[in-house]
Amino acid sequence: MKNNNPLISVITPTYNRAGFLPETIESVLNQTYKSIEYIIVDDGSTDDTAEVVKKYLNDARVKYYRHDNMGESKTTNMGYSLSKGELTLVVNSDDPLYEMNFLEKAVQAFLENPDVLAVYPSWVNTDVNSDVISKVDVPQFDLLSMSLSNNVTLGPGMLIKKDALEKIGFRDESIKYTGDLTVSFKLAEIGKILHIDSYGATHRNHPGCAQNDLAKQKEIAEEILNLYLRIFNKNKKDIPLYIWKNKRYIVKNASYLYRVYANEKLKFVNLIRFSSLRNNPIGLLLMYVYLKKNKLVK
Repeated sequence: MKNNNPLISVITPTYNRAGFLPETIESVLNQTYKSIEYIIVDDGSTDDTAEVVKKYLNDARVKYYRHDNMGESKTTNMGYSLSKGELTLVVNSDDPLYEMNFLEKAVQAFLENPDVLAVYPSWVNTDVNSDVISKVDVPQFDLLSMSLSNNVTLGPGMLIKKDALEKIGFRDESIKYTGDLTVSFKLAEIGKILHIDSYGATHRNHPGCAQNDLAKQKEIAEEILNLYLRIFNKNKKDIPLYIWKNKRYIVKNASYLYRVYANEKLKFVNLIRFSSLRNNPIGLLLMYVYLKKNKLVK
């Protein structure tokens, strides 16, 4: 990094979360690390969001932007495009930061590990009243361990170097529900991500969460399938050997997750759209037999 006190751009995309915003905003502004800009991007809220934010605008670090409703991914990308910091962090409007020295710990980790592209903490589950339900201890992940895991706990709180974020192209705006996790997979493809010892962030469980909406589960299943297998849309020579050697287990894991979220088996034809799998017909046939034996495909 350019200096020992890098600017962090904290971005909060928000839509009709006025009731949760004060706690979230204060969790950012009260951090012990002060070199931040706080960008709140309002995705066309129809509640009292503007009035809630107004009382925080006397802090020069806070910037508020509002546009017509266009979805979380586009709103987050708007925040990224407005940011000036060397480091970026997305804090959802209903998920406040947890430890007040979290940003301080994160910056120190970057300074001690200049090769890493992103750092991420452990985190806590909270309820609608901000009471802690459980603490989630996150392991050290890399691309292979993420691809083989059916519970990638890379939740909230990831700080990313802005130049790495630009390299992967910000968030994919066609993705509705797994945009943050997709960013993590893309970062792990091009470099190292690092877990730090901190319960830095929260995830709030409430009725408005996507995971509590059964109507959205099929879409989430499709996104997860594409997330886990997107690397197989590259030419075989461009896929890391350690990933290619484990393709059977990665595809098995992706198929299992699809079944869990969609509550149905995967149609094998859905795997043909991944070019490096499709271009290996013998391997594809063996894959079908393997998945059929494990009762994961129709």
